[in-house]
Amino acid sequence: MENQTPSTEALQQENVAAETIQTQQEQPAEQRAYGNTADIIIRVKELAQDPLNAQKEELEALKQTFYKLHRAAVEAARQAHLENGFEPADFKVDSTEENEYKAAMAVIREARAEQQRKEEQERERAAIEKRYKEQQKEIARIEANIEFQRRCGQASLLQRHVRDDEVTILLCHEVV
Repeated sequence: MENQTPSTEALQQENVAAETIQTQQEQPAEQRAYGNTADIIIRVKELAQDPLNAQKEELEALKQTFYKLHRAAVEAARQAHLENGFEPADFKVDSTEENEYKAAMAVIREARAEQQRKEEQERERAAIEKRYKEQQKEIARIEANIEFQRRCGQASLLQRHVRDDEVTILLCHEVV
């Protein structure tokens, strides 16, 4: 009977493949190697599931890599089209992958734009609230100043009355 255990060579290949996958998963996403545009589209769709946590650096790296691979694929298709004897004007670009990529990126952009709008509204609300509080403080200061002046005015009137009474009393004493 033949031994059913895998050969040492097959085990080594499996180990190398597993290490490669693990190494790639441990790398920051923006440094991962993507072999084709489909892999990039998958990653962008994953990021679109939680767009607010997607890193700008990763998105930029994905964009650059996607368009680099996409342009190369379009150019290769164009060359194949021409080599097969077709006219250059008859060449049509299949933009299905590009449309998928753009749709996933649009989800991310829209979510981020919405988040920025909310943050801007919150900043505006906080600024309005701050101005309101400052205005309330200014109103309270003005009211306190008016009250102070009113009381000072009353005290001043009392002082005049006291002086007037003293003058009247003094005049009365002199007359007598």
